[in-house]
Amino acid sequence: MTKLHMFAMMLAAAALGTFGCDDSEASDGSSDTDTDTDSDSGTDTDSDSDTDSDSDTDSDSDADTDTGPDTDTDSDTDTDTDSDTDTDTDTDTDSDVPGCPDPIAETCPGDLEDVIPPLLFEASDFGEGTQFVDVAPWSVLAERDAGGTRTISIIAFDQEGDWTWTAANALIATLDVPIDSGLHAIALSAAEYGGGPDLPSYVAVLCDDVACALYGADLDADPPSTELAAIPGGDIPPNTAVHGLWRDQEDTLACAYGDGIHCFDGTVWTSPIPADTESPLFSDMCTADFDDTTGAIAVGDLGRRAKSAFPEWEDSWGAAYPDRTAVAAYYPDGYAFANEGGDLQIRVGGEWIYSCDFADEDIVELHVMDVWGGWLETNKSFGVTASGRVFVANGPVTAMEGACYANLLLGANPKALSFWCSASLNVFLMDEGAFYGTTYCAIE
Repeated sequence: MTKLHMFAMMLAAAALGTFGCDDSEASDGSSDTDTDTDSDSGTDTDSDSDTDSDSDTDSDSDADTDTGPDTDTDSDTDTDTDSDTDTDTDTDTDSDVPGCPDPIAETCPGDLEDVIPPLLFEASDFGEGTQFVDVAPWSVLAERDAGGTRTISIIAFDQEGDWTWTAANALIATLDVPIDSGLHAIALSAAEYGGGPDLPSYVAVLCDDVACALYGADLDADPPSTELAAIPGGDIPPNTAVHGLWRDQEDTLACAYGDGIHCFDGTVWTSPIPADTESPLFSDMCTADFDDTTGAIAVGDLGRRAKSAFPEWEDSWGAAYPDRTAVAAYYPDGYAFANEGGDLQIRVGGEWIYSCDFADEDIVELHVMDVWGGWLETNKSFGVTASGRVFVANGPVTAMEGACYANLLLGANPKALSFWCSASLNVFLMDEGAFYGTTYCAIE
């Protein structure tokens, strides 16, 4: 069975769900009905003022002046002027809404720790002073300064090979520039399924102090290209601060995001969301599904969120919202936002949203992995915090149960990626000095 056949199977499986997104910023929608029965004996002059979010029916019978301490076992917030001895019996009726996970455990059990891939190679394997910049399917973007020359490289691996990834069998395309030119690597994208006719299989954003442009290499060619070259017409619209590069699943678009969103189809640039110094920056972008159409979601500062099922885009933000640091999407019809400070918001079916104080620092990478055939039922999620801590959460998505920190601690510039290859799931992690990954791809 070819990769295209397996990919068709995946699309057919995904089509079984009902995909879509809703724009409402609603609360979690839980409804509690508490029936509290307080029985006090004595005569007192108290004034109870309940300000809880439950619907409580309090029945106080006071016949004395209490001098003992209060013993409350309810979830009410009472303002009492007496000292009551209350015995409450609560009956809660909650709608079926998932709760937040327990605080992230400091260690993971084996089944979750296994999500974290092994070390494949280190940056120094490609020359002293090499630093990894970004990760994409089957590839990594790197820089190395030596003397007055900066060498920018795309390092990739043969998807049809023996899956032994080492520096010795890497496919490498390079570009040498003077260090004082200011040109440096920003972001990388790669075709997941062999590439399309209009864009090279590997595309990188390189910027100097003035402008940014797309560079590419066809490392899947026979023989593979060894030159990282400027793509004709690939100059990104001016006055654009680029944070990352997103590529659609059909490999027909490469979109640079940061100050606006700018997309290149191999010939023409469009700016569906133009650069604007007055608007908050985008920090992350991912593929998502709306109804029966594949599109994208981007998030950023001041709660900014843009989404498109192509070609139309919607864009919104507000000063009342926190900065959004990462986004992930999953089947069917759901996605998750990471907000500054480690808060995690999850939306399912476009019907409700809930927030969890998930981590104690910013989440800079967030990914949701649907285990083949399981969708929500057997989902695992993972991400990376600003300090390089890798966390894993067991599914289903709607419960986010069993969150824990993995033993792996990444260094500077932590990145993460997950994607399907045929019927297998690949997970990549990297920092400036090391690359971790699973390298299988089930091809029959």
